[in-house]
Amino acid sequence: DLGSYVRDAVASNNNSSQETLHDLSHEDTDTKLLVAGNPNTSSDTLHELSKLKYNRQIRYAVSLHKNTRPDTHQSMDKTDFKNLSERP
Repeated sequence: DLGSYVRDAVASNNNSSQETLHDLSHEDTDTKLLVAGNPNTSSDTLHELSKLKYNRQIRYAVSLHKNTRPDTHQSMDKTDFKNLSERP
């Protein structure tokens, strides 16, 4: 639908504000993944996304993000990323 297309476009836009990205982090899984990969996403939003136990891809994207706080890294179980990081 057009709404999800627009949300995803904004979530992947490097000019989106931290506030907008935070709001989008409560949308569907695809949008959350785009937010987790956006360089403007705040460390607080990334911390929230790191708690999504049902989605390893989102947590993996958070673990690679430059804005992820040390305490967020420490709270994440990296063992379930093994298969994700080995993809060609």
